[in-house]
Amino acid sequence: MAKFKALYAKLPLFAEVPQWLIEAALIKSYMFLPRLKQIRLQIFPRKDMEEDKYFEYIPFTWTATNLMQNGHYRANFLFDMMQISFLNYQADEYMESVVGPCFTGRLTEVRELIDALFDKPTPQTNGCNGKESLATIPTFIEPTFSKLDVNPGPNHDAVLQSTQVRQTLERFVNHILYHPGVQNASEYDKRRLRQELRLFLQAHVDQIEDNDLLSSQLAQQNGTATYQNPKTTYFEWIRITSSNHTSCPYSFAFAMCLLGDGKDFLSTAAEKYIGEAACRHLAALCRMYNDYGSLRRDRLEGNLNSLHFPEFQEAPSLEDDEVLKRRLFQLASYERKSLDLAVGELGLISHERVMRFIRMFVDVTDMYGQIYIEKDIASRMK
Repeated sequence: MAKFKALYAKLPLFAEVPQWLIEAALIKSYMFLPRLKQIRLQIFPRKDMEEDKYFEYIPFTWTATNLMQNGHYRANFLFDMMQISFLNYQADEYMESVVGPCFTGRLTEVRELIDALFDKPTPQTNGCNGKESLATIPTFIEPTFSKLDVNPGPNHDAVLQSTQVRQTLERFVNHILYHPGVQNASEYDKRRLRQELRLFLQAHVDQIEDNDLLSSQLAQQNGTATYQNPKTTYFEWIRITSSNHTSCPYSFAFAMCLLGDGKDFLSTAAEKYIGEAACRHLAALCRMYNDYGSLRRDRLEGNLNSLHFPEFQEAPSLEDDEVLKRRLFQLASYERKSLDLAVGELGLISHERVMRFIRMFVDVTDMYGQIYIEKDIASRMK
């Protein structure tokens, strides 16, 4: 516990927070760990992955920010958000380590599979009242792909593996969309969650494509660490593909479903617009911080990082990593100012119950970014 306390005390988020609050949040976070560990592998397998270092950090991000909001949120809500947090890490691992290799040269099939998961009819929920916890709900619908008749043949292993991928992704999607709290949400908030979750998974397919292209370029360029001829500018990538990939927008939409009590959590057009703007600035900021801290790992694993984009190469020759990181940090500072402006505008027009959650969600997401500046906590493939 001492090493975690020392790390958290260094984060800018806790610069003016008393030590007792950090200690209290740590104690509370460890109370959630046994229950979280029980459902750790409920959705995604973690074969061939190193230890999930991020797992022990997750409960604290929610207990600490909740105490900073005077402990307003109940344990069930915090637990659901903790589970969403580690599922997001696991989804990222699974798409990178399993889906990418399994569907090499066939990523169009993955896109079609993901779309099919969201285009199927929504089942009835038998009057769920929205009060249960996500962890109490196993698989809401038996995966339709589990009934596929796979005939042995020369491609039997590949077909079987593809079927397992389909089952796993469907289990994940069902787990989110058919949570009782989501079913109790307004139609607008449910629709937004479906949209954002689909974009989250499709962004991972985009990332796999980008990683494959980057790897082939680096092989041809003898390791030159610049992404040649990207499909978009860095600005477009960080705003669209990268923001969706962070899971920030869909996690925000999920929480709004749980907190809306059957009504739109953000009720006016201005709240919806500015709230989404704030979420997108937050997602960009988080990705920039993540890339700042994970550059070494991303190079080893061939993952596209912000600093691979040609915009960061301002001189004819490759520059020192610290120079590149300073340029990225400058852009992150701009995103923070934009985020602060959006949150400030939202505060002028929104009820305190909305702003309480906005502040908490921003702090949770920001904390991950600040941790990445200090320490890369993502898992690597073995």
